[in-house]
Amino acid sequence: MPPQPDRRRTLTAMVRYGAAGLLAAFGIAAAVKRRRLYDGRCVNRSVCRDCRLFQRCGLPLALSAKHVMRGGSNAEASETTGRMPVPREERGNG
Repeated sequence: MPPQPDRRRTLTAMVRYGAAGLLAAFGIAAAVKRRRLYDGRCVNRSVCRDCRLFQRCGLPLALSAKHVMRGGSNAEASETTGRMPVPREERGNG
């Protein structure tokens, strides 16, 4: 005859499985958040200086911010991005 479940065993099982579920949920949430960076989306709403992932980030805005922080010019930026800088006379007045 199987043992009768008592209140203590039931509560400990509930706590154990509840904690395991929370741990799994937090792990999944962390994986999804980390994956967002690799999907080409910013995890810090495009605020590069305050982002904890700034040094590892390869998004275009972060690369531009790193270049500016190093003191690079617009002409040097075109070498890293592959784009030609727009001359001042071709830029709009606004």
